[in-house]
Amino acid sequence: MSKNSYLLPVLAVFFVLYFLLFPYPVKEEFVLVPERKIPLDSPQGELSSLSGDIEFFQGESRMGYYDDSGRAVVLEGEGRSRISSRFFIEEEGDVLSLHSRSGQDSFPIQTSLSPCLFEDRLLLVDAFQGYISESDRQGRILWDYQLPSLITCLDSRDDLTVVGLLNGEIRLFDGEGESVFTWSPGGSRISAVYGVALSPGGESIALVSGLDPQRFILLEKKENGYRPVFHENLRNSSRESLFLTIDSSRNILLKGEGEGLFYTLNASSLHAFPLPGSFRDGETLPSEGTVYFVSEENGKASLSLYTEGGDLILTNRYEDSAFSLDIRKGKILLAGSKDAYLIGRGFY
Repeated sequence: MSKNSYLLPVLAVFFVLYFLLFPYPVKEEFVLVPERKIPLDSPQGELSSLSGDIEFFQGESRMGYYDDSGRAVVLEGEGRSRISSRFFIEEEGDVLSLHSRSGQDSFPIQTSLSPCLFEDRLLLVDAFQGYISESDRQGRILWDYQLPSLITCLDSRDDLTVVGLLNGEIRLFDGEGESVFTWSPGGSRISAVYGVALSPGGESIALVSGLDPQRFILLEKKENGYRPVFHENLRNSSRESLFLTIDSSRNILLKGEGEGLFYTLNASSLHAFPLPGSFRDGETLPSEGTVYFVSEENGKASLSLYTEGGDLILTNRYEDSAFSLDIRKGKILLAGSKDAYLIGRGFY
């Protein structure tokens, strides 16, 4: 017998023990897994095990939410109908009805104004007359304000409301309806505000202002008011209200022309994410450092996922037009004109 004949079994045992003690890491891949398709052409759809993962959705002509039992309640979403995480408004004829999603409250609201729901706040607006008010759940006016110009955009969060005006001003109101801050950006040939957004707690105000050039501006709260800390001229100009939002980490998403624009605090510029088609919606997940965009091209939706650094992770296409995106607890809800799609996400 050869003197080296014992080497083979010894090496075999060595490699088995090595891979058991030091397993080779398998590279994970991020995937999206379709779980449900909810038809939006019937009054209600049934789901059995969502457990409130998604708060609500709103499409072109339908809106809906998930009740405590995990049932998808699909509602008419046309006209002045609105929905938030706690309430929804339905329009029948010229009458608005405010309903709590818990089913405990339901009140008619007699008004010709346009309703805006922000969590549990109901704002009533006449944009052309520059009028804004806040109503309680019974329809009683809590405060109102007559502004000096047409209202072009607004946002409300944590008892603060910011309004953008055609004359180029922004106005910030507190929970009592008092005007606590007024500012005019200037710097453009045509003055108008096309987008505003408040951060949680009101620490930041983001806005898009003016034409020729159109500018993105970020204001930060200081001891004696708000002061601009960043601004950048946009490559393309829009004459309509723009999608603009700030997340819990004060990351900002902005609608661009065939792209989504991303800004994080202390960055030196806006980061552009190219999209397949026209921008429709977007959302960030700060805990994961990811950014989601919904776009539309030739009547078909695309869902694109990027890292905050600009690396494309994946793009999925859907046979429906796109209108809204909601992400909660590892689930995505993409609402189109015909159906809403519930999509699981994760690493596999």
